[in-house]
Amino acid sequence: MKGAVSPRQHVDRLVRLLRRQIPSASLSVDAPVKASGHWFVDLKAGIQAFTIEFRPALGFGLSSVGREDEGYGEGPDEFHPEDDAVVARLLQLIKTRRRTEPDRIRFLQELRTRRSVAQTTIAARLGIRQPTVSKMERREDLNLSTLRRFVEALGGELHVTAQFANESVEIGPSKKSA
Repeated sequence: MKGAVSPRQHVDRLVRLLRRQIPSASLSVDAPVKASGHWFVDLKAGIQAFTIEFRPALGFGLSSVGREDEGYGEGPDEFHPEDDAVVARLLQLIKTRRRTEPDRIRFLQELRTRRSVAQTTIAARLGIRQPTVSKMERREDLNLSTLRRFVEALGGELHVTAQFANESVEIGPSKKSA
């Protein structure tokens, strides 16, 4: 994002690009109540629907809409720093009839499958139901305590390290203190 462009200008440019690249799509724009808030653009192209969330500090978040297991407030599945990148990704998803896929699902699901552990096993170890594990794997933003429990259910330990130019500092205990 270049120069002193306002969030409204970013969203207006995105909408113009979308109308030019995907003319058959229906669009609706929701402006934030506060100037510092996030903008939302809903796009429907045939049977596919997407939400684009513009966050001034991060760029454009993109999520498929309509999953029965999606949770409100989980955040965008993908982030793209520029409007042309999010439009290119939308065109690809529409052409292939695919959905967005959160990075978190690939990370936690891959972590679990590489260890040959079933979702039902994780659920039993955590005292939750299997659909909850599935949702957990798709979440973009997990509490540190939830991530720690997930890793421990896989038989591992979670370590969080803050990296600075001149030092690394481990934050918090790797296990719960009893």
